[in-house]
Amino acid sequence: MLFIHPLISYISMIILQMELPLKNRYYEISMPGIQKPLTGKILKITSRNTVVQDIHGVEHYIPNIQLIRAIFKPLPPQLTLRVVVDLPGEGINMNYLSELDRQITEKLEEYRHPGFKDLRKIVLAKVSNNRLEYLVTLYPVQATIRDEDVRKAMIELVSTLSKTLEGKASGINVMSD
Repeated sequence: MLFIHPLISYISMIILQMELPLKNRYYEISMPGIQKPLTGKILKITSRNTVVQDIHGVEHYIPNIQLIRAIFKPLPPQLTLRVVVDLPGEGINMNYLSELDRQITEKLEEYRHPGFKDLRKIVLAKVSNNRLEYLVTLYPVQATIRDEDVRKAMIELVSTLSKTLEGKASGINVMSD
């Protein structure tokens, strides 16, 4: 009875290493009993647990017994930012909103940061008379992103959009989603 747990862990490790080439790849890992999936890169598989590093560099130790029942979805590392542009006043017409949307989308597509690839995904999430909301997905060059790089990217996005929308927007907020 005392050897069952170590034996099961060891067998799980062998299955994980033989089944899939998991190491140094980025996955969304859905485990039974856990609501939110873990997104990260598998660093190391030992006889008892697997080390998964998320996009912020935090290492998670997951028992192999639990990981063997997980669902692995290959995923490139990504950072999603919510960009909220508050518009002054009420009663803004659709032509004005579509022109603002075009300007904002162009600036978001032109945005370059050394820590992120040129590829990005921009989705207009919400439109109202006083607000435009975008979801901007950035793909980092490396699997881990420093918090400082995220802050710099957010500040640069705000300043770029502020210059573009000078007088047309009452406020611009960028937050991590």
